[in-house]
Amino acid sequence: MPQAEQSISVAQQIRLLLEWSEQQQHHTLREVAQAAGISTQALANILDGEAPDPRLNTLRGLCDFFQVSLDYFACHTKEACLNYLARRTVQRSSPTIQQITRASQQLTPRGQANVLVILQWLSSKQPV
Repeated sequence: MPQAEQSISVAQQIRLLLEWSEQQQHHTLREVAQAAGISTQALANILDGEAPDPRLNTLRGLCDFFQVSLDYFACHTKEACLNYLARRTVQRSSPTIQQITRASQQLTPRGQANVLVILQWLSSKQPV
């Protein structure tokens, strides 16, 4: 029987957002903190787990900066977060990739995950 995936912390979710956004453009912690309306030290404290429950306004600021919905922070596992970000990548992509994604909804969950990985790779190879 497969072991249940461990819950993900807010710090881990923010780290995933940072990694995901680096595929598009590198941002410094200072830029991210400033966009979230907090100090760089406050962001570092969140990332280090010293401030495990950031304020709602901080999360909203991060969502605005990374152009994701607050729903992202409702993801309970790393896999759920990665799937959310993969879907977000597809939403930002070309109409052709979006069409392929819609067509793949007839596939099994594993097949859908494979298509999302391929589409994410294709999106990263497109010129900006």
